[in-house]
Amino acid sequence: MPRITTLVRHLEARGLKVEYVKGWSTRGSSSFNPKGVMDHWTAGPKGSKSRPSLRVVTNGRPGLPGPLCNVYLDRKGTAVVVAAGRANHGGYGSWKGHTGNSKFFGIEAEAANASDWTDAMRDAYPSVNAALLDAINEDDASYVCGHSEYALPRGRKIDINGYTMDDMREQTQAVLRGGKVTAKPKPAPKPNTKPKPKPKVKKQWNDKLPDGSTIFPTDYEDLVLDKGFGQITVGAFQILMEAIKIGVRYNQRWDGDWGKLSVKDGMEWLQSNGYYKVMQHARGGYPKGTKLKVDGGDGYWFWYELQRFLKARGFYNKTTEGVPLKLDGDPEGWTIYGFQRYMNTQNGS
Repeated sequence: MPRITTLVRHLEARGLKVEYVKGWSTRGSSSFNPKGVMDHWTAGPKGSKSRPSLRVVTNGRPGLPGPLCNVYLDRKGTAVVVAAGRANHGGYGSWKGHTGNSKFFGIEAEAANASDWTDAMRDAYPSVNAALLDAINEDDASYVCGHSEYALPRGRKIDINGYTMDDMREQTQAVLRGGKVTAKPKPAPKPNTKPKPKPKVKKQWNDKLPDGSTIFPTDYEDLVLDKGFGQITVGAFQILMEAIKIGVRYNQRWDGDWGKLSVKDGMEWLQSNGYYKVMQHARGGYPKGTKLKVDGGDGYWFWYELQRFLKARGFYNKTTEGVPLKLDGDPEGWTIYGFQRYMNTQNGS
């Protein structure tokens, strides 16, 4: 599906005040087939009167190119259309069997934290959700999720916890059915005098190797950026794959072994993100466009596609000395270094 250029019309049809950023209709990748909507807050300055985060969600930030959402919701409840194409907003996770930015519209609301909502924003947010669902002919509000609900491993993200997502979906469904929602916040429940114990998180620590268990840790410690593709780095990757549960999940053990099963999981993970599908150029007697196989072969094309994936996210561009890195399909140190940097953005540390 190409960029969705009917967003302004759908938002206006839901009675919203709508503006747009110049160039919105061609901003964002055309590799976009949304099945739902993901709700965020910007974590910008609390109580702001202007739009301090609009430039960032349009143009991106170091290490994460823009756009970072499709629609930006300001403090007055105005829906500002940022991009008609795929935006970089979700990271890794899953909701109703869908994963990746290509499967979700992203909304960023100008709020600092869980308590920083205006009544105008609460009134408008369900209608923005409904309008984006209208754009894909979806009338089921269960396809709306909060970033914290989608993100994996669990606990990696906290937005938009200040707006109970069950309430948000209920209000969005009411709008889809033709109702008008005045989204006043519900009174906060009285705090329990007895604090609940924090759930225990089993984590991979860097001084202990994976033990081959079929029970995976739920998180991993930040990897040391040592350019080494050993059991600790592979074990962290296996934990991430188990959390995301993309595809078949060939390797069912946390063993830190970069064998055929782990490589096949890696191939399906890359495919779910739009990589490792066809050859990007002719090689080995095969023409450009030849379909790549999920065969567990740890060769040129796996590493080439991993490099492309990392480069697009700002993790494989230059060495620490500023030397440009090449897409060469070689699993040398800088490829692993970029991979380790990326992995350290996906855990709960």
